[in-house]
Amino acid sequence: MAFQHLLGAIELLRLRCQNPLTEETHQDLYVLMAESVLFHVSTLLISNPSFTKLEIDPGLWEWVEVILSKPVYENHPPPARHPILGTPRKLNRLIFEISKLSMQATTKEMDMEKIRKLDAELRQWEDNRYPPNRQSDGDPYLEVRRLYVICARILLMTTEMTASQIQGSTLKQGLRRQILKAVEIIRVMESTDGDMWNFIMRWPLRVLCCAVENGEEKEVVRDSLRRIWAKSSCGDVRRTLCQLEG
Repeated sequence: MAFQHLLGAIELLRLRCQNPLTEETHQDLYVLMAESVLFHVSTLLISNPSFTKLEIDPGLWEWVEVILSKPVYENHPPPARHPILGTPRKLNRLIFEISKLSMQATTKEMDMEKIRKLDAELRQWEDNRYPPNRQSDGDPYLEVRRLYVICARILLMTTEMTASQIQGSTLKQGLRRQILKAVEIIRVMESTDGDMWNFIMRWPLRVLCCAVENGEEKEVVRDSLRRIWAKSSCGDVRRTLCQLEG
C-alpha cells in the first residue's frame, strides 16, 4: 500500500509540473506534497528491503525543485519554511543514493567507484555545512541535520566494508567514531517532543539500530525509539524497536 501511495504522489507532482497553473492558488499544498515525497523516497529504503524495487522516475528531483524553488513561507523562522523537511533537499537526495546502494542484494568491488563519488559528495556536507562546534543560531533542527550527515556516513562506510570485503582496523575505527558521535548527539538532545521531530528522527535511529554494538549505546537508541513510539504509534518506529530488542 505504501508503494501505491508514494507512486501516486509522485505522479501528482509530475502532472503539476507539466501543467502549471497560470495563477497558483495552492502552492502551499504542493510544497507539503513535494517535501513529503522527497522525505519518504529518501528515508524509506532502509526500513523495508522491498522498497528497493520501487522504480523512481528520474524526473522526480527536477519536479521537486520546480515546486520548492518558489518561496511560500518566507515570513516564518527557518525551520518552519520547510514544514516537513528538517534537512536540505540535496542532502535528502544524497541519502537516497547511499541508501539505494546499501540495500543492493550484493555490493561488490565494481561498486567502489560509485562509493567514492558518494564519499566525495558527503565530505562537502561534513566539511562545509555542519562543523561539529557550530552554534544552533536558534535553529532547533541543526543537530538533527548533523545527525543525518553522520548517519549517512555510517551507512556509506558499512556499504564500503561490504563492497571492498576489507575489515581493516582504520575503517572499523572510523566507523566507531561516527557511531559515537551520533549516539552522543541523541544523548544530549534537549528535546524530542513534537510530531515533526519524531517524524524526522525515524531515519537516523533506524541506521543506528543496525550499527550500535554495546549495551549502553543500544539503550540510548532504545530510549529515544520508545519515547517516539509512545507519542506517534508509528509502525516504522515499532519495527525498528523490535529489531533492536530482538
